[in-house]
Amino acid sequence: HTDLLGRVAFHDQASVMSLLHAGDKAFKDVLAKVLELDVWAAAKDLAGARLKAAKQTLTEHEATVAARQDYIDRLMAEVAAAQEREQAWEVSQQERLQHAKKEAVKAAGSAADAGNGCREAAVNLEQLAAALRSQDTTDRIPFSDSADQDDADGLDESNQLEEMTDSAMAEELGALLHAIEEKLRGLESKSVKLQVAAASTATALAAAEAHLQGYVDKGKGGAVCTECLQPVAEEHYAAQMERLERETHLIREQHEVRERSVELQQQRVREAQERRTAVRARLDAAGERQAAKQAMLREALSRQRERARRQAQRLQEQQAATAAQERRLGEAGWLVEKGIQTGEQIHALGEESLHDLEQPGAVESTQPPAATQLATSSGCGEVSWNALGEAMEQTTTALELAEASASRLAEREAALGRMSKEGNPHCDERLRLEAMVRAEEDRVESSSVLADAARGEVEQLLEVDKAFARTGIQSYLVDEALSEVQRRASAHLEVLAGGSLTLELSATRKAKSRAGAAPSFP
Repeated sequence: HTDLLGRVAFHDQASVMSLLHAGDKAFKDVLAKVLELDVWAAAKDLAGARLKAAKQTLTEHEATVAARQDYIDRLMAEVAAAQEREQAWEVSQQERLQHAKKEAVKAAGSAADAGNGCREAAVNLEQLAAALRSQDTTDRIPFSDSADQDDADGLDESNQLEEMTDSAMAEELGALLHAIEEKLRGLESKSVKLQVAAASTATALAAAEAHLQGYVDKGKGGAVCTECLQPVAEEHYAAQMERLERETHLIREQHEVRERSVELQQQRVREAQERRTAVRARLDAAGERQAAKQAMLREALSRQRERARRQAQRLQEQQAATAAQERRLGEAGWLVEKGIQTGEQIHALGEESLHDLEQPGAVESTQPPAATQLATSSGCGEVSWNALGEAMEQTTTALELAEASASRLAEREAALGRMSKEGNPHCDERLRLEAMVRAEEDRVESSSVLADAARGEVEQLLEVDKAFARTGIQSYLVDEALSEVQRRASAHLEVLAGGSLTLELSATRKAKSRAGAAPSFP
């Protein structure tokens, strides 16, 4: 036995395996005696548990590989569908690009034609405007009527002369009337004074006659002095009587003179009044003539003002017409400048676009030909303002059409540029799916490696399980059991050398029973 255990202790597992396969019955018997039954049972249970766990792990790995493979198959189907969509989009994109390019070429041709038409319309408008500027303007409204103006001037001069004569006569008659009235007032004042004096002399005459008559009456009965109340002598009475008669006669003569003066003065007053009446009549006649002349003058002035108003209105109308014509010519000039410049730019833009699209002359002109001849009024050979208006409308229309064509060309080119730069939306989807497929393939490969490892472990554990089904030590083909055999063989040799084999085995058995668990194999 010592030799056999020495063979186990000093040989590796391969040697032990060779011994077992060689069928060394003596070696097997010795090993069976050395190893305890609990080691055999624990090894058998451990091998069964490891086989079950390995089978479960293998099943899980195989299920994972199958599931991932199914997922890869679905992803590959999606990749194929994405590739089909990508190819269909590419075909559709090419068709849309061709259509967009045709539209851009058509828009470029239309823009070139519209620019050319705009330029031609502007040139035609420029010719019309130049012809209108150089055209004779004798048909314009004159500023004034010379005949009416001369008649008005002659009427003004005659009226001024007659007005001056009547005014001078009126001034002379007014001065004469003023003098007559002044003289009349003097005569009337003097007549009043004479009448007052005549009245006073009449009063004095009446008093004198009454005094004389009283004195005469008193003389018949004897005169008495009023102072001394003494009788007056006859001589004194006669002298007094003569004196009174003389005074009365003087007073009477004075009264008669004053009455004649009053009559003469009244005659002068009547003559002055008659003269004043005549002068007033002449002054009134002169005033009426002057009023009639003033009325005629006012009527003439009114007619002249009306003519002047009509002339001013005609002048304003002509000035407004001239301003409107100048404004139209200015607008025409602006349209000419803008039309030529815009037409040339848009024509150049269309030609450049056609050249860039590599299809020069691919689109026929759809623009109506612009009028290149001057429009004239019927039968007179002169340029008409209506023709200018029509030319301006044509130029404006051509300009708007050219700008619209340029705008459409820009839109078509922008759309073509966007479509050219547009990426395939299905390409990213395909790349994403392919990346997912590659990732899943890597995972499948990893899972396959794990499944292969689990499969090898299961196969090994199946051999161990088959070995446990046999009798004898052949069930220790498992690595852990062989290691345990070698370890225990070495320990047995040491016991033989030191005499402690029984103690070690007992201690080992007691320790395992206290732990209550199967031994673990390194």
